[in-house]
Amino acid sequence: MVRDGIWITGGTVFDGTDRPGFLADILIDRGEIADVRPIGEDALPPSERSPYHPVIDARGKVVTPGFIDMHSHSDLALFRPEGVGVKLRQGVTTEVLGQDGLSVAPVPPNQQREWQTRLAGLLGELPLPWAWSTIPEYLEAVAALPPEVNVAYLVPHGPLRGTALGTDAVLSNPAADEQMGRAIASGMDAGAFGLSFGLIYPPSAYANTEELTALARSTAANDGFVVVHMRNESSNVLAAFDEMRQVAKASGCPVHISHLKVAGKPNRPLWPALLDAIDRARSDGLDITFDQYPYAAGSTVLDALLPGWAHAGGSEALLGRLADPDHRRKMKRAMLGDEGPSIWEERGGPSAVMIAWVRSAANADVIGKTLEEIADQRGEDPLDVLMALVLEERGAATMVSFWGEDADIIPAMGHAAGMFCSDGIYGPHPHPRLSGAFPRVFGEFVRRQRTLSWPEAVAKMTSVPAKRLQLSRRGRIKKGWAADLVVMDPTRIDSLATYASPLVPPKGVEWVLVNGTIAVARGERTDARSGQVLRHRSGRVYRAR
Repeated sequence: MVRDGIWITGGTVFDGTDRPGFLADILIDRGEIADVRPIGEDALPPSERSPYHPVIDARGKVVTPGFIDMHSHSDLALFRPEGVGVKLRQGVTTEVLGQDGLSVAPVPPNQQREWQTRLAGLLGELPLPWAWSTIPEYLEAVAALPPEVNVAYLVPHGPLRGTALGTDAVLSNPAADEQMGRAIASGMDAGAFGLSFGLIYPPSAYANTEELTALARSTAANDGFVVVHMRNESSNVLAAFDEMRQVAKASGCPVHISHLKVAGKPNRPLWPALLDAIDRARSDGLDITFDQYPYAAGSTVLDALLPGWAHAGGSEALLGRLADPDHRRKMKRAMLGDEGPSIWEERGGPSAVMIAWVRSAANADVIGKTLEEIADQRGEDPLDVLMALVLEERGAATMVSFWGEDADIIPAMGHAAGMFCSDGIYGPHPHPRLSGAFPRVFGEFVRRQRTLSWPEAVAKMTSVPAKRLQLSRRGRIKKGWAADLVVMDPTRIDSLATYASPLVPPKGVEWVLVNGTIAVARGERTDARSGQVLRHRSGRVYRAR
């Protein structure tokens, strides 16, 4: 008989499917679910319970598979002393990294300083030189930690394009497409699950539809999928989606849209047309899915508000333009609409942009304040404040942008193609989604607003993303499957993180198991490091040599 396993007793199990909750005992051994015994049908007799230790009493609680964060920015956080405890404490057991076409591998040693600067606001910093330059080396470094959660990786388009074409705003060519295609194949052979594009972030932003299609074909040839931050998420969202529909149709590659939204109150009427376009594409046989975070505010690097052309040539070129009065005047004209609807306008202007993180102590007082508040305090124009902060922080600054209300995120929440993510960016004053995305779904949209049922919400965090990733034996509570599990109180589960206090842990998440090891016990993080680097196709584990 199995001994020294874990027994979770008496909980209401939502197994990751559309099945209603059922009372069951769950037995765990050697990282896997050894058995699921519905109570009242085939209950575990007392004589068989004693060998299991510890025993987790889940009576009155809900037991679910561990949550899969489909859009995460923990690429470097995994290596820092504080790790990713904010994710564990909300029930996340698997994170998908390499998002937005921006990550730390593959980055040749001679480009690491440039990418460290470019990524500081999004991923934070880690001392140079990094212990890797290729994707296999990065995955090996993560596996050697080992990580606290399971990790899946996407090949980021930005570094591929930077190596093949440089950082200028140039079109690709067949030779460069072939070079990037080989890099995609190499990354996926090492275990990456697909390719990510960030079409508002240079250098990905410089790719045209033909380049995206060519690289999507290379990804499809390796049985992967494309994840994309579309070119627009507000007034031009329909055209942005149509571009990705064309890519999916021409390449035969599945497409997954990051953090689907229609930002800006004037653009709310576009929601029905966007969801209808997704439905029509899926009805035509295209494999298109999306994720969303459960907030009506976004977060990204502050320099994303600047015109795309200002980034051409890389970080140092951007900083040079910001130091030049003529270029600054040109940027201001563009941001005020001289070149068409601007990201600045669509994000709501200075009152809707809050500074979340800056690198320097000299500007620490701006964290948690809006650009409007900082401008009033300094007696300056908000656009001048924005450009000065990007220049003074050498790009290492992030923001929270308030683009809507809860009513704006509900239309997509019940869609069959949807799933959830945090898109959390680390820092001293981050967006509350870093700490509370998944608990907020249950507290706000399952319990209070009843937008989703328990089985629907659980499936969108577990089995649905596991299917998108082609993970083997993960995302459900089933005998023989990986024991990534969450035990929570259904009457208390909720996010406590707010925009004023974004790092407050959630309530109601009581136990979290990663590969059968207890990572959160009675709401507190343990010192367990039982995560694994997952490999594409088979769900096998990438182990450090």
